[in-house]
Parts: sequence; structure tokens; C-alpha cells
Amino acid sequence: MRTPRRVPWTSQSELSELYEWLFAPSADIASRRRGLARMSVYISSPSCPAFIHLLHTLVSADLLPPPADSAAAHATRLTSAMAVVRFINGMVDPLQTGPYARPISHLAASIQIPASLISLRHRATHEDLPPLPLLRQSVLQAIHYLHTFSFLPLLASSSTQPAYEGRDRAEKLVGRWKRLMKDRLRDREVAEDTARAKELRRVRRGLESEEVEDVVEALCGTEGMIPLARKKRPGKTDTAPPTALLQVWAPLLVHLTAVRPTYPALLAEHIVSALIDDEGRRTPEHPSQEGRREGEKERQSFRWTLAVWLIWLWEGLSGPGRIGIAEECRRPLWNRVVSALLAGDMILRRLAGSLAQIDGSLQDSWRSIAPMLLEPDEPDLLSGLDDVNMEGMNEADRMLAQMEARLGQLQRVAQPILMDGARSTPGSTLQNGHDAATAPGWRKLGPREWRACPMGVWGVA
Repeated sequence: MRTPRRVPWTSQSELSELYEWLFAPSADIASRRRGLARMSVYISSPSCPAFIHLLHTLVSADLLPPPADSAAAHATRLTSAMAVVRFINGMVDPLQTGPYARPISHLAASIQIPASLISLRHRATHEDLPPLPLLRQSVLQAIHYLHTFSFLPLLASSSTQPAYEGRDRAEKLVGRWKRLMKDRLRDREVAEDTARAKELRRVRRGLESEEVEDVVEALCGTEGMIPLARKKRPGKTDTAPPTALLQVWAPLLVHLTAVRPTYPALLAEHIVSALIDDEGRRTPEHPSQEGRREGEKERQSFRWTLAVWLIWLWEGLSGPGRIGIAEECRRPLWNRVVSALLAGDMILRRLAGSLAQIDGSLQDSWRSIAPMLLEPDEPDLLSGLDDVNMEGMNEADRMLAQMEARLGQLQRVAQPILMDGARSTPGSTLQNGHDAATAPGWRKLGPREWRACPMGVWGVA
């Protein structure tokens, strides 16, 4: 078994969050400053990797504002040059393991450091300082190197643990919290120095160190905030969790939100995804109709309980234990719910109506959408089209074929009569003359000149 390695971050998600702040396509100056502050905490720990120290120096130099005068420009050049020198020395010095010093350029080439950075280090150390644009470009080049050869491998090595192990730990911790809280509530225990209270604190610390995604998934299961018995879940008309559920789970949600304020938004996003993509909750087809009906009731009860928790998170709590979804996260969640209403899901429709009642900013949108949705008891206008009697369709085709055959016979009988009548008509043999009833420039063709052709096609030979 591999010996555990101490690291300054508490979980893989915290390290991934730092990566997003620094290197995500949406990263801006504000997010990079948050990443710089996070790295300032990390480098104070003796277990911090060496490349985090170098990355902190490089990002600090890159975030310096444009200099306003020559003195500020010289200070910026010194800072950027020192960041590059520290980067080269920090990467190359650990490779000097032999009795004799090897050239820095050879050692740098062995770990794929660009030769231009080695030249700039020599120039910044022994010659005049390079110009500021070249130094800024070198700083960015060094940051890119650490991103490719240090940060990405660290993320990959940290995520080698199977995902199911983290989920299993989170489910066990959530289930442990549920049992302990039920026991405390049953025994009316309020003291904080009992064995149960101490165990609850250990469970909280354990959940803090787990991945947020694993904890959120465990909370949304039957071992979490969804009771196993349907009678303990919210009814069809309820829009708030029962008091017994809130007494068990509200303290944990408030604590997790205090540790990481993004917990409510992540939990709400997972709930919306579970409501929209609920194929995983579908049970295998039961052989009896009663069994299928019970399975559908169980699925809809589970989904509505999730929806009620989302309504509770949307409404939020105020006071010392404040919890709620941030305003900037509500609109994307609402858009996802509204887009899924096209499928005719009544759970989502009731959820959307409840959210519009508690959030005034959604009422106009809901009033424009609600009239276009089907009512629960409205019949499906397209039902039964797949069961059309094909024998009746075949009989209609047979009768149409008979009618077309009779029409063809009638045309063959009437054609000689029409031709003889046209041949005996005065003026029909005129080639260039005009009939009195025709407009100027037009003439009536005789039977010998007439040839049938599609409409719009000139058929005169």
C-alpha cells in the first residue's frame, strides 16, 4: 500500500478549483488573484510542492499593472526577471546530483525547458535587463511550462483513485449522519459533549474532506435527504420538506455552506439534472399492472421530494445559518427547467410554478409559458394514430384504383368523338388566322397541332 502524502489542499476538488481560477478559458484577472491568494496559503505549508512556489512568483509578476513611469517600469523588469531566474533555478537545481556541476542548458534540455528561457536567465543575471515585453513573454512561457509539465500531471495523479471509493465513503458518512441525528432527535438530546455529538463533529469533518460531487450525490439518494418510506416524503401539494427532514438535514447543509458557499448551487444543479434525466430511477418493467403502477408512484414521489428540496434551497434561509442559491446561479437553473417543460413532465411543471410563486423575477416568464402547456387531464391528441386499421386504408386504395381505371376507359371512348367535333368546327383548320373569341396574338390549335404536356411547358412541336 502506498504511503499517504501530505498536501496543503483539503481535497481534489479544491485543487481543481485552483486550476480553474488560473488556467480555465474563462479565467480573468479577478479569478487569477483568487488563485494567487490561495497559493499564498499553500506555500506557507512545508508540504507544498515546489512548483507551486514558482507558479506563485510567476503569476505575481504577470499580474503587475502596466508601469506608469520609468521607475515603475524598472521595478517591473526586475520582478519579472527575478521570477524567470527563480523558475529556471528551481527546476534545474534538483537535477545537480553528481560530484561535478553540469551546464544548466544541458539539464534544462533534459526536462524540455525552452532554450530561450535559459538565454534570458543568463542575460538577466550577467548582463543588462531585457526589455519589458520580452520579460512578460518569458513569464507567460514559464507559466505555460508549469501548467503542462507540473499542474496537469499533478491533477492526473490525484485523480487515479477510483471514483466509486469516494462515493462509497460519502454515502457511509451521510448515512452515519442520518442515523445519529435521528437518535438525538428521538432521545431529545441537545448537549454537545455527548458521544453522539462528538461523532457528529467527526462526520462533519469527514464530509468536508470529501469531493463535493460525491457528497451532493449521496445527499440526493435514499440514504440521504430522500426518505426510504413514501409516507415520510412530501405530498403532492407540499412545497416544503417535512419538519422531521429539516431537523435532520438543515444543520448539515448550513455547516457545509459555511465551509464552502457554493454548496447550495451545486446541490441545486444536481437536483435539476436528476429531475430532467431520471432514466436511472426507472425500475424494470413489472409483470403485473399493479406493480408497474406502484413503481411509477415510487419514481414520481422520489422526484417530487427532490423538487421540494430545490424549492427550499431557492427560497433560502436567513439569519446566522444563512443558506440559499446565489442570484447569478438561479437564471441558468430556471432556463433548464423551462426547456424541459416541452416534454410534458408534470413534476417539472409543478416545480416551475412553485419557483415562480416564491421568486418575483420569474413570474413574467412563467405567465408567458404556462398557457402553452398541457393540463394534467388533457387528452393526448396524437394517441391512437399508431393503431389505425390498415385494412380500411387498403380498401380505400383499391377503390381509388378502380376509379382511375374507369376514368381511363372514359377518356379513351370520348377522345375520338372530341377530335371529330373539333375537325368539323369552322376555322379550326386556319393556321395563322385568329378566332373571333380569342384575344389578339392568340390562336386556337387544331387537333393535329395539340399535344398534351405538363402545365407550364410549351408543347408545340
